[in-house]
Amino acid sequence: MRLERRRTWWLVLLVSAALGLGLAPTLGEAVSFDLTVEFSGATAPSGSPPWGTITFTDLGLGIVQVEFEANLQSSTEFISEWSFNLDPSFDPNNLLFAFISGNDADVIATGADAFQADGDGKFDVQFEWTGSSAGDRLDGTETSVYSITCTLCSGFNASSFDFTSATGGGQGVFHTAAHVQGIGPSAGLSGWVGDGGTGGEGGIGGEQVPAPATLVFLGLGLVGLGARQAIRRLRQRA
Repeated sequence: MRLERRRTWWLVLLVSAALGLGLAPTLGEAVSFDLTVEFSGATAPSGSPPWGTITFTDLGLGIVQVEFEANLQSSTEFISEWSFNLDPSFDPNNLLFAFISGNDADVIATGADAFQADGDGKFDVQFEWTGSSAGDRLDGTETSVYSITCTLCSGFNASSFDFTSATGGGQGVFHTAAHVQGIGPSAGLSGWVGDGGTGGEGGIGGEQVPAPATLVFLGLGLVGLGARQAIRRLRQRA
């Protein structure tokens, strides 16, 4: 609890200081990956890919926004896990997350090459939506948006997530992968989907698009709001 409180206060102070001083963030890029390949030999989700998109947007001042976007075309399907990678020169345990909007993840776990999806490589960050009811799952066209900062990470930006997983599953390596459940007529099947990344660990190749200036300033405001909400929840628990 103390560590979570300290990390949240740190993020609030960073954003508040930047906004209070009127600092203009450096206009960055957005790196995006589409979930287009079922790689585990199980069952692909319904309809045409992409079945989801993850986008990292550089907000400047060492803040990156991550947005998970589901694009599931069956009412029974949902994403229970979604993993991605970090620049190997950074320690994923130094990442700090603040919820902004959408469907709040139940678990956020970090660790270098600590999370292996079925049949593919090993990832550094894993988000989980573990709820048993539809409202708690990442399904349909729902989104989940967080801000990310990184302590002791010089040069941290959206491109810091444009890296493929470490090898280890035999089915190739990916920039991102997700577990889709509730597939099929009885909703009892599942499959692991990825972006179709290739190459070894450290490979890059995400689609990069300019981040609009309005998104940068809006994102900073949402980061501050999300951090304040997190502090409010911590006070309520105390």
